[in-house]
Formats: sequence, C-alpha cells, structure tokens
Amino acid sequence: MSTTLNISLSCYYLDEPLTPEELAFARDTMLGPHASFPTGAASIVERRIPHILPASAGSDAAFSAEAIDAAKKSLRKSGIAQDAQRQVLFVVPKDLHWAGVFQMAIFQETGFYPYSLQRWYYQSAQPRREEPRIIDLHALTSGSVQ
Repeated sequence: MSTTLNISLSCYYLDEPLTPEELAFARDTMLGPHASFPTGAASIVERRIPHILPASAGSDAAFSAEAIDAAKKSLRKSGIAQDAQRQVLFVVPKDLHWAGVFQMAIFQETGFYPYSLQRWYYQSAQPRREEPRIIDLHALTSGSVQ
C-alpha cells in the first residue's frame, strides 16, 4: 500500500495541457490511497515541454539518436532533472511519431518509462480525441503487469 507523500507527480506534455476533465481523471487514477496507479504523490504538476521538432518524421527518423537527443534537450529545459529516479506522467501528443521518441528520452533521463496518458485514437489514419486512458509503460516493458 502506498503512502501519500508531500510530493508532486510531474505531468509532461508537448502540444496541449490537460483539460479540466482529463486532469480530474489523472488525479483519480494517480493520486490517493484508492488510485489505480498509486504513485504516493499528493498533486499533479503540468510541465510543458518546449520543442522545435519537424512536423512529422518517418519511423526510421523518429527513433534516431538525434531525435532522442533533441527530445532529451527539450525535457531538460522543462525540468526533467528533478524527476531523476521517479516515474512521471506523459501526455501522448497528437503526432504519434514523437510519442515513442519522448517516452524513450524520458526513460533515459529518469530511469523509468512514463505513465502515458493517451487521448488521441486513430481510425483510418484520422485522429479522434476520446476519453483518456493511462498506461504504465514501465510495468509493460519490465513485465511486471499483473
């Protein structure tokens, strides 16, 4: 059982902050003793990731060392160093080409893959914004999903 501490859970986003409804969902899912993902945090602090990236990239370019380095540089500007050795929340951007790049960069900067809040879903290559869901990428990649 997780104890709530006086710490905040950083929530990093590229394109838009969470809506009030999405933030309420994230709080219900991530904070408090009955959270689906008990983080021990008392609050969520949104942090915009400053970025200058191409509008889109092919799959090979998306995971290049240069792309990951650019993402890490942007994350450092948003304060990721304070989250070293802590799992954070990452809002998956509408442009999915960059989602994997930033998730890898977050892992390299913190030592944990993030919890990922997904709000964009694709049908016939067209994005649709729907109800959010949160996925524990670290648990998925480490095989500790129950």
